[in-house]
Amino acid sequence: MIVILLALTMLAGTCYYAMIFLFANSRVDAVSAPTTDDLRVRIALIYTSSVTVDFQTVTDSGFSIGYNDSGNLFTEMLTTDVTALSITCHRNLLRSGDSYVVAKSKANVSVGAYHVAIRTETDELFALLDEVSAALPQYPVFPAYRSGVRYIMIGQFTDSSAAAAALPEIRSVLAPQPEPPVSESTAPETVPEEISSFRADAPAEPDQTSSVSTAAGSEPPSVTEPPVGTESPAETEDPVSLAFREAVAAAAVVEPSDTAVMVIDSSKHRILWIFDDPSEKYFMGVRARRGGANTYIKGRKNGSWYTYDDVLECSVHDSDGDYGIKVINVLPLETYIAGVIPYEIGNSWPLETQKAFAIAVRSYAVSHLGRHKSSYNADLCCTANCQVYKGFGSTNAKVRQAVEETRGMIAVYNGKICETYYSSSTGGCTANVSEVWGSNQSYYGYLVAVATPWERYTQYGNGSWTSTATGAQIYETLKGKGYTALKGPVTKIELTYGKNSTYVNQATFYDASGNKQTISRISKVKSALSPYLKSGNFVVGKAGETITRTNYTMLGFGGTSEGNAEGLTILTNPFRHTIHGKQTLSVLTADGMKSFADSSSEKVATASGILDFNLSLALDNQYYPTVTGVGGQQLPDILNLDPIVETETLKAEGPSGSFVFIGRGWGHGVGLSQWGIKDLGDLGYDYQTIFKAYYTGSEIVPYTEYIK
Repeated sequence: MIVILLALTMLAGTCYYAMIFLFANSRVDAVSAPTTDDLRVRIALIYTSSVTVDFQTVTDSGFSIGYNDSGNLFTEMLTTDVTALSITCHRNLLRSGDSYVVAKSKANVSVGAYHVAIRTETDELFALLDEVSAALPQYPVFPAYRSGVRYIMIGQFTDSSAAAAALPEIRSVLAPQPEPPVSESTAPETVPEEISSFRADAPAEPDQTSSVSTAAGSEPPSVTEPPVGTESPAETEDPVSLAFREAVAAAAVVEPSDTAVMVIDSSKHRILWIFDDPSEKYFMGVRARRGGANTYIKGRKNGSWYTYDDVLECSVHDSDGDYGIKVINVLPLETYIAGVIPYEIGNSWPLETQKAFAIAVRSYAVSHLGRHKSSYNADLCCTANCQVYKGFGSTNAKVRQAVEETRGMIAVYNGKICETYYSSSTGGCTANVSEVWGSNQSYYGYLVAVATPWERYTQYGNGSWTSTATGAQIYETLKGKGYTALKGPVTKIELTYGKNSTYVNQATFYDASGNKQTISRISKVKSALSPYLKSGNFVVGKAGETITRTNYTMLGFGGTSEGNAEGLTILTNPFRHTIHGKQTLSVLTADGMKSFADSSSEKVATASGILDFNLSLALDNQYYPTVTGVGGQQLPDILNLDPIVETETLKAEGPSGSFVFIGRGWGHGVGLSQWGIKDLGDLGYDYQTIFKAYYTGSEIVPYTEYIK
């Protein structure tokens, strides 16, 4: 019976712990499901031709200094109260103006790049640093890291000879040779201070971090670990002291390294730390010390200061004649989004517009992670080549609200994260991605041409434009771009447009001899004629000729044209679904019949005074499907309304004999129009409708759902 009871007890215990194990695992899985908060992105800030020998950075609360590993995890090595640092290449440096440059001669050096290095164990480095500084006050003393090994560095010498000349003195002070035996009557009562200062009973370092301060005068760095005591020496030599003596005996001169970076207190020309990992598995990084007023860190780029968050990772760039410090901002994805919105659109734009754009920024970033891995060791750059990112100087409460209210939301299409391209304005419609870049249209079904009649492109810079060029100028331009089929000035241009779009998918040029040059694909046409075009959305004709172009409108937007550059006003007739030109309306008032031209806002005299009235919109509202806007207003259901096509006649005006390009929009025309989403936000549409109006068939889902 006892055996049976014991067996049952053991079985019950096994079941109990098995249940705990199972439930605990399921709970951990639920808690640790990946979110966008887990994603850290690498944004290249300074690279290639923009690098300089030093990178300047400041904070309000001092710095945390350490390194990033391959998983973008930052390890803090030391902290400092210094609020302004220069991060430089490991070279002899001269202070020039407010920055450092490589010194051309030893006679003119502000910071020397030759040192005496003493190798230490991890738990010894900071425990010994104060002692070495106190023993050698005539030399700067600072920590260093190279290939996983910690060193105490001594001196900022200008060449190896000067460093080598200091070695005997350093060895004699830090590890003096023991005196020969003496009689008891002549033996000193105490051990020399320079020996006792390296006793092994100093407190061991609790971890890899230390707090270094160089703020006071010209004193060497001090560390947070308690200084070594001055108790009477032990009767026998301590093993740690013996190991340090051996390390001092093996001390060597360190010369400049092509892969090392120096962290300098530039106000005192004093090195605080050197980091060097030739394997490029780890990269030196700095960030604002936690616990201060904020976590922002400022960096100087091209003479201007920008505010960043989290870690600024620094390494040496030496390629194609560009030599200096490369800087990458490593930060959480959600934080990065708040730094893009103010510079790609406006931080005062409607909240729903900013929310729609936040999803576009997030989706673009996640779908392009690693885009610049091979070239810059970064995910994305900070320019319009990826997404414009200038830090957080213009981030405000509305931007942060837009990011927070869409946190983790991304766009997907057929199970893939959408590559959410966008441009400044599209000019009444967008372009098919297959016709712009030759991409697979089925795969990128969400980047299909759509009509955008709500876009008030004529009111925005470069949204409506005209340019002229002679046939000879166009010929020379094409020849300069490598198109050599023509033998003389262009005499005629024929255009073919994309499907459901007014973007030019093909252009054919003729000369007087009948030679022709055909260029296909919107991006190539735009590139070939780049001196004359701001987008691929254009028509062309000889000066004085009449040109016909296509316009797209939609029920509910019949009166939205504000009188564009060509003077066209559109009025929708909902009874016949046709388009008419400018209309003249008459209103009976107390003063008799008043006539006026139809526009987006007519003035109507009533018993209550003059009121704004939009007749076109009033008519259309009774014949098209609507949705409820964020303010409760009824708006055209743009996701379920078909575009209406109408033809417009223009006159090409320009110098006699020249070609006149009349265009709309600014940019490549694929995906979202930045000004267009502002227009929808101003009208009162919610962020999901705004987003889906440009990315056909896309779905907005949480990142965690996509991962599952």
